[in-house]
Amino acid sequence: YNGAVSSVTVVTQNPGSVLINSAATIDGTGFWIGGDSRIEYVPVNTALPTHLATAGGITTAIGIGGGNLYAGTTIRAQPMLQIGTGLPTTTGQAIVALSGFAQRTNPRQFAFADLNPAIPGPDVLYLASQSGTAGGIQKYSLVGTSWIANGIIGTSADLYAGLTISIAANGVTIFATRKGNNATTNTGGELVSLLDNTGYNGTISGTPTLLASVAVTDAMSFKGVAIVPQNCPGVQNLNVTNITPNSATISWAAGAGNYQYVVSTSPMPPASGMATTSNSVNIPGLTNATTYYVHTRTTCGLQYASAWTTESFQTGCKPPSQAELQLNATASGILNAKWRKVAGAVSYEYAVTTNSVPPASGSLITDTSFALAGLNSVTQYYVHVRSSCGAGMSSPWTTKPFATGCFMPAPVVTASATSAGVKWNGVENAVKYEYALSTYSSSPHGGIYTTDTSYVINSVQSGSTYYFYVRAICPSGKLSPWGMAEFHTQGLQLYPNPVEGMLNIRVNGGTVLTGDVKIYDGFGRMVAQVPVNNGSGHINTTAWASGIYYARYNDGKLIRAVQFIKR
Repeated sequence: YNGAVSSVTVVTQNPGSVLINSAATIDGTGFWIGGDSRIEYVPVNTALPTHLATAGGITTAIGIGGGNLYAGTTIRAQPMLQIGTGLPTTTGQAIVALSGFAQRTNPRQFAFADLNPAIPGPDVLYLASQSGTAGGIQKYSLVGTSWIANGIIGTSADLYAGLTISIAANGVTIFATRKGNNATTNTGGELVSLLDNTGYNGTISGTPTLLASVAVTDAMSFKGVAIVPQNCPGVQNLNVTNITPNSATISWAAGAGNYQYVVSTSPMPPASGMATTSNSVNIPGLTNATTYYVHTRTTCGLQYASAWTTESFQTGCKPPSQAELQLNATASGILNAKWRKVAGAVSYEYAVTTNSVPPASGSLITDTSFALAGLNSVTQYYVHVRSSCGAGMSSPWTTKPFATGCFMPAPVVTASATSAGVKWNGVENAVKYEYALSTYSSSPHGGIYTTDTSYVINSVQSGSTYYFYVRAICPSGKLSPWGMAEFHTQGLQLYPNPVEGMLNIRVNGGTVLTGDVKIYDGFGRMVAQVPVNNGSGHINTTAWASGIYYARYNDGKLIRAVQFIKR
């Protein structure tokens, strides 16, 4: 960092004459090296390296990101590997492949960046690829547990090999080496730079700027590139405490004694900040319920400063998360809403309106859920929820839209022995209804249209089970689910029919529903008498002869007779 060069040569004795093609270090006292499929660690002045793991493919690059050791390999489906946890120095390390790489990458140098404070650790990866189909400067972002491709700069013909990055307020500057004007050696003729200001999960674009070319074409080569180390330690243990609606205290572990800090609503570090010699600063004048980012760094003299350390926080009373606000509107016009409890909230307010603008106030509850009936069908609604944190302090409203469908009518049937009357509730915004009468419990494919909300059924059989279906038809042809009412006409019902074993007896309608069922064979002889209580009874017919039988019910007021078959 001060222009002085310190070189250390590490002599290793690799088993089987393994070639070393990549190395990484954090302080120059020890090195992680890669060659062929072996990944090893060797301290300075130690002849024999420690074998950490075997990659499976040729190890093309070794690098450190977020305090962990990574390796690039020629494995098509697993080009990036994490070796153990942290920076291992002992043998037998586990290898974990980073997921999400859909094609062969064949990485050379690579660099990680932490651009999204909401994601712990590095969340963006830049690498120089020499893949035959997708070579160039590649960018990936960590989304969930997978690294998602964010574009490529250049082609496989560029033969990018060296790569490093520098993070500043205006974005990430990439420095890389490529083939360039070296036509014969096919490597390292140019050093270029490119600014990526698209941030986390943004698609990289642009044209690299040429910074330097080799002095003698095809006789010299840039083999790699790295940022000059700066002997200025970064801020450690950054913490935000005493958070109120309008202020907060930021602090960090005491170190060099000269620092810069900035508190803003941008997750990107600034070019410079407020100077201080204290490791604790109170920040006034903040806005309630706002997400802020505090950026701090150590300054070492007039020219040098550490990298920025960033931490996010939110002031005051936090609202429920929109992603965790769950809404379910039923087919009968009832809304069920719930959300996750918010730390610091003592109660909540909610409102359901047809306006996307939050109201001045809402209904107060202490629970994290509510149910609301009486909604209109085919209507756009908005649910507004906010936290109340006591002392008159409320969060901003969280608003989430939902639309109701075409509501389902609920039919009610009044049945006699040979007819039935049906009524159902009118559905708001319905233009007509569709109904069907069936002896099956499964929904029909279609029915008869009507604009009424009632229907009289004249052609039914006594002692039978029916199913009446009705659904609403709303504007634009939207259909509600089928509403269904099962009903039984007055009379005697026997099932199963034909019967082999147990015969079930059911009496529908009537006033008493307690009497006897007498059963006669085909010659008119009574073979059984079955008591009926509360409209039901049963008898075992297993020992009866096959043939036609008759059942007759009589309770003094209702008399019914039914024929059945015994198999």
